[in-house]
Amino acid sequence: MPRPVDNARPGAYVNVLKKVRTNGGWKLCPVVRESNGRLRDRVGVNGRTEVHSEGERYSGSSATLRYYKGHIALSDACDVPILLHLRNARAICFDQLCDLLSLEIITERPRSLRWRLARLEEPGLVTRLQGQTHLRTPVFGITQQGLIFLESRGHYWVSLPSATEAILHPSQVSHALEMVSIRVAFAKAGVLHSWKADLEIASKNLVLEDGAAKDFDAVAGIEGKSRTIGTEYDAEPKSCRQAPLN
Repeated sequence: MPRPVDNARPGAYVNVLKKVRTNGGWKLCPVVRESNGRLRDRVGVNGRTEVHSEGERYSGSSATLRYYKGHIALSDACDVPILLHLRNARAICFDQLCDLLSLEIITERPRSLRWRLARLEEPGLVTRLQGQTHLRTPVFGITQQGLIFLESRGHYWVSLPSATEAILHPSQVSHALEMVSIRVAFAKAGVLHSWKADLEIASKNLVLEDGAAKDFDAVAGIEGKSRTIGTEYDAEPKSCRQAPLN
């Protein structure tokens, strides 16, 4: 269960992180509470509790919670869904993220979402992908620090662990964006019951199928027909020999 922040309004639960210097560089690590319940300088680093007085400073306040200097408070209800979408897609436009959140009945106005993304971008949990200035809206992706945070909350996929150095090659950005567009189109048509992205499919195949099963770009569950569709998308034409048949 997420931990409540001291001085927060009763019932307000958030995750508290601190950016500290480790052997692997600066990392966002979960704060460990003292025996009296207060937050000091103890953080969890790779499964160990360490004391770190250093750290970049963040401050601010809202009607729901109060931030501590040197900490950033993340909400399971608002921040985690954004990070999960960025991880699952690996590349997503601002407008696409708005569509997916609204389809999940998560109320997030565009102005508020821009603020939240900027807040996640500042400590390095998300990043704007370069080379996409031809698009109407910015393209965002998750970082290693974002993956570390999701893993600390139990969201782990063997196909994309936080140790991954290159999360998405620049040449694959357009493909990732098109897959999100396909998902949004299915959902807006009212026929999409479920959606599994390629990372989830690959993780399942690695664990259960020993890598022998087909890694589709996505698997869509169509509502009303009890039908599951394995989706493959390729913007470049291929010959029959090049195109996979299984």
